[in-house]
Amino acid sequence: MSVLMILVIIGLLILWFLLSPFFTKIGSFVYKIIKNSVTEEINKDEKETKE
Repeated sequence: MSVLMILVIIGLLILWFLLSPFFTKIGSFVYKIIKNSVTEEINKDEKETKE
């Protein structure tokens, strides 16, 4: 049973390394969305305080 768990963990690690380029692309896309929404909110707040 423990050998099966070790093989599963090794398989998951290999899968993780094979899919890691997709994780970085998804992460950068999500980061851009969050960054844009935060800067829009800050700009909207600054416009409201100036008026």
